[in-house]
Amino acid sequence: MTSRMLDELGLLTAEGHEAQVRFERTFAVPPAGLWSALTEPSRVERWLGRLGGDLRVGGAYSLDMADDADADAVAQRATGEVLACDAPDRLLLTWHFPGEDPSEIEARVERRGSGSVLVVEHRRLTRGAARGYGAGWHTFLDHLGLLLVGREDEWADRFEELLPAYRGLLPAVGPVHVEVTGDRLVSADPAATAEFLHAWLGWTESGAASTRATDDDAARAGDAPDARDARDDGDARDAGKARDTGVAGAGAARVAGVHEDGTSSGPGRRVLGGVPGRAVLPVVERTPGIDDAPADATLTWSDVESLRESLVSAVGSGGRLAAGEPDDVGSEGAELVCPGDVRLRVRAEAGGAPAA
Repeated sequence: MTSRMLDELGLLTAEGHEAQVRFERTFAVPPAGLWSALTEPSRVERWLGRLGGDLRVGGAYSLDMADDADADAVAQRATGEVLACDAPDRLLLTWHFPGEDPSEIEARVERRGSGSVLVVEHRRLTRGAARGYGAGWHTFLDHLGLLLVGREDEWADRFEELLPAYRGLLPAVGPVHVEVTGDRLVSADPAATAEFLHAWLGWTESGAASTRATDDDAARAGDAPDARDARDDGDARDAGKARDTGVAGAGAARVAGVHEDGTSSGPGRRVLGGVPGRAVLPVVERTPGIDDAPADATLTWSDVESLRESLVSAVGSGGRLAAGEPDDVGSEGAELVCPGDVRLRVRAEAGGAPAA
């Protein structure tokens, strides 16, 4: 990923099930020129799609985002109502895309020296939709920038290039309870499993979280010989001292399975923080024929809606359901297969029905 991509990533935020995407871009054109690119159909088509309808307050609009040759153009057509249109400052629209709940988009243009700033906010999204729209609006705004300096570029792969970054910006609604078989996750590829759980749920691989573990946590951090050896040679005493004094000593980090800089103590071992109900969660390398349990953990969500949304995110982040589709999963749950062939049982609390 280039530094330019990192500098221009949008902001994704969420409260409960509702999320929003926010972008702020600076362009070397006056507000009138930027407003024209946002509202004149001949210019909008060059960076976003074919705009039709009436952009006056109360008017209806449509935006065709498919190629001319696309036989199913309706499936890629956004429609909505104009709630505000104050040239050249503010445009507020409802947004309805096929298969999605209605949402809302606001674009504000502000003068900045001899240029202007564009603020775009897409609100009332699901968390899963916010990740996709983050990558999508980032792509479109990149091409708006090219248009404003008189350039056009090939952009077919830009969305796919950006999507992994946006999946990591807004983790899914996490489980409220985690039960782990043997107090560890067993993986054929611990690094891939740790990366997936970070992108999906926000669980982090860090020494800072691990050094807060108790001696019992360190003991549970695995029956692996390196953990037992560390306790035997006195590192457990360092861990206790770090816990009591608040100082993250090197010994504490080694007991927890990571170094002070957050790296793991061995190629087949990771330690995750941020797991509900536990200080650390080790991910250890699978021993063929020994660690082949059908499920390493049970993750429980508060309701079915949260579970389904999280599973949509899981599949988008590289996991897969052993059977069925996320939208078909009920409170009884399903089996999720993660990278590294970690098997997780996912379910919702009894009586946790989808929200009305």
